[in-house]
Amino acid sequence: MSAENTQRILEQLRSLIPDATPVNHVASSRTKRDTLPEARSKTSAKLRENAAYFGSESEREKPDLVYKKLSDDAFAVGIEYGNRYLAGAIAGGTYVPKVPAAKVKQVLEMLAAQVDGGMYDDAISKIMGDNVAARNRTAH
Repeated sequence: MSAENTQRILEQLRSLIPDATPVNHVASSRTKRDTLPEARSKTSAKLRENAAYFGSESEREKPDLVYKKLSDDAFAVGIEYGNRYLAGAIAGGTYVPKVPAAKVKQVLEMLAAQVDGGMYDDAISKIMGDNVAARNRTAH
């Protein structure tokens, strides 16, 4: 293709789309984006799965864990959506540290109820937006 033809094609494209820039490869999304209620539901379900699993590890299938063992009797608990922790969402932090083993299930259930109540919608929405932006990046 001649440079003249290429330039004409680009000019015509830019008459419709001013910032049009042809590329050789694009990434397409094959997944359906969650609505906020769906994302909220998935997030609280993950917390409740963790609560059910905690203490009965040998009897259940292991979920994607949102708690980490810090010592013999202390755990850190966080909230995840889309395999990303809700950074800074729990009163400015990402985890609740030093949770005694006897309280982990209660903390997980409390966080799940807070998620259901919409208390973490901003943090979930941010991750949803970040995921969409990551999918929409193109290779030039």
